[in-house]
Amino acid sequence: MLTFQNVCVGYGGSDILKGLSLTVEEGSLTCIVGPNGAGKSTVLRTVSGLLKPRKGTVLFGNTPLNGATPRRILEMGILQVPQERSLFPQLSVLENIRLGGFILKDRKLVDARVEAVVERFPFIKDRARELAGSLSGGQQKLVEFARCFMLEPKLILLDEPSMGLDPQTFRQVFETVAEVHREGCTVLMVEQNTKSGLQIATHGIVMESGTLRLSGTNVEVLQNPAIGQLFLGGTLSMAK
Repeated sequence: MLTFQNVCVGYGGSDILKGLSLTVEEGSLTCIVGPNGAGKSTVLRTVSGLLKPRKGTVLFGNTPLNGATPRRILEMGILQVPQERSLFPQLSVLENIRLGGFILKDRKLVDARVEAVVERFPFIKDRARELAGSLSGGQQKLVEFARCFMLEPKLILLDEPSMGLDPQTFRQVFETVAEVHREGCTVLMVEQNTKSGLQIATHGIVMESGTLRLSGTNVEVLQNPAIGQLFLGGTLSMAK
């Protein structure tokens, strides 16, 4: 579904991704892990069109994403749930959900999509009239996740979904991600919690210094001796 071919991209003339090549299979839940500064979130920003490759090609199926605007990428069915909170705190939960369909011109279609999201995520129905700003961080993350279904995503990008969550909400968010994947959604997730992220994934990608170091099924990556270095705060190069 998604392919990076020798991609170099960064900020201010300095590359963060240094000839990165990777693939995300359709129907997979792929988790990218690695040390801080590895370029994990930069991968998602590149897919979303917020960063443009200096070199290389990003393909969505057979369609190049190089040069596509963020709006066009949304229209193609690629939706990102950012690491930062992105709800409008003074609007209700339901109003925030409705805003997820802002590129849709048919009001009846928007109404139908809202109804479908509420049906799919009972939490939204329970809290529909509450102000988004009154929710906990984890509850807001769930609303952000549900909101992307207003555009019926083909690929969901999740950036550090566990960041700042208490253990109970952490489990709830991860269970929701796993359930949506089981229903057929393709998910590409960047996660700081290496073990938990890989355990719910079908495939794993390990990055270091803007390059691909390991990839395979989640079991293959978890059982690779080098992965232990990540749990200890080291680098994969230390495991050579």
